[in-house]
Amino acid sequence: MIASAISTAMSEKASLSQVQKLNILSQKLSLLIHETQKERGASAGFVGSKGAKFSDILPAQRVLTDTKREEYTSYLKTIDLNSFSKELQTNVSIFQSDLDMLDSKRAQITDLSLSLKDTVSYYTNMNAKNLNIVSLTAKLAPNQELVKSLDAYTNFLKSKERAGVERAVLSGTFAQDKFGTGMFAKVITLIAKQDAYLDSYMSMATENSKDFYKTTMNSPVVGEVNAMREIAKAKAAEGNFGVDSVVWFKTITAKINLLKKVDDELAKQNSALLNTLESDAQTDAFISVAAQVTFSIMIFVIIYLVSRGINNSVTSSLEKLKHVSNSLDLSQSVVVQGSDEISQISHAVDDMICSFKDMITHAQDVSNQTSSESETLTQVVTQLASNGKVADDRIQTINALVSEVGDRLNDVEHSSITVSEDLDTTFNVLDNFVTKLG
Repeated sequence: MIASAISTAMSEKASLSQVQKLNILSQKLSLLIHETQKERGASAGFVGSKGAKFSDILPAQRVLTDTKREEYTSYLKTIDLNSFSKELQTNVSIFQSDLDMLDSKRAQITDLSLSLKDTVSYYTNMNAKNLNIVSLTAKLAPNQELVKSLDAYTNFLKSKERAGVERAVLSGTFAQDKFGTGMFAKVITLIAKQDAYLDSYMSMATENSKDFYKTTMNSPVVGEVNAMREIAKAKAAEGNFGVDSVVWFKTITAKINLLKKVDDELAKQNSALLNTLESDAQTDAFISVAAQVTFSIMIFVIIYLVSRGINNSVTSSLEKLKHVSNSLDLSQSVVVQGSDEISQISHAVDDMICSFKDMITHAQDVSNQTSSESETLTQVVTQLASNGKVADDRIQTINALVSEVGDRLNDVEHSSITVSEDLDTTFNVLDNFVTKLG
């Protein structure tokens, strides 16, 4: 469980770390696109006026663009792109291909060998690829609040990019003093896209972000840009706008600079949100790990106490059973106090010993009773033997008397004693016999 909590925390931290890197990359790209947007407008004005205007603005703007390009390139080298998705790697590679063509495109613009349409298209396509990288930042966000914030930021940058394209298209248009083929429809579309992306931004942005946008954009320069737009719309068919392309460029640049101020604030808020989320993730990870460790310690203590209780119960029960076994003292109780299974077993064993003790006691009682009855029987047998001997003696006496009577009778037959004397004698003998028998 602890390993799982640590793994989850580390995974979330790694994800936030990647989003943080992409957020910084997005800020670098935003700074770069802000300068390429101005360079696009200046280049369009230069080409549209056939070099008559923006000849002083364009070189200075290229220097500013190169500075931000170098900052982006340097930061990109610090990122291991292989740790990110293939989609991001592909988009960075595609954008880099367009960025690598910047110097050759500048040369064509300086030579006026690149048309106004192609000039605007080159910068616009490159900036679109730039924004594709920014859009991927939200896909990696692990938090719903962060996803909304990054999506709002992306939509705001897309609206700002359309304002930059509008600056370029109308810079060329005002320089030519007419709309080129399809350029009026493009301007109308650009204005509509700006509003659509702003609506998306407002629907997802925080209240603080929306309030900052409204406060910042509450400027007269916004009204001036809108007034020039209306002139372009009103005279779209015939041209002859009467608007200086340089004035337009500087006026809408002032508006876009206000948008850049909002851009910077949104980037700042996103960085603060990411820092908060990283801090919260670390805190949550610490709390989670601490809770897991505390829970594990509690479980260990509970297991230890239960184990010790069981060991004590088993040891106590075993000692009592050994005492009973060695001394055969069935009066010794083997009950272990408690309500656990060991205590219940000891109660069952004690009940069994008590039953066994009752059986032995009963057997002893039966044995004692049998011994007593055996002694009585022995006495009876002895008495019977004694009585038999007495009876035998008497029988022998009777046999002697009978023999004597027989002898007397024989004597009667041969004797000349009178019958009466013999009878008297006989009766006396019988009398004596009866007396003896009695």
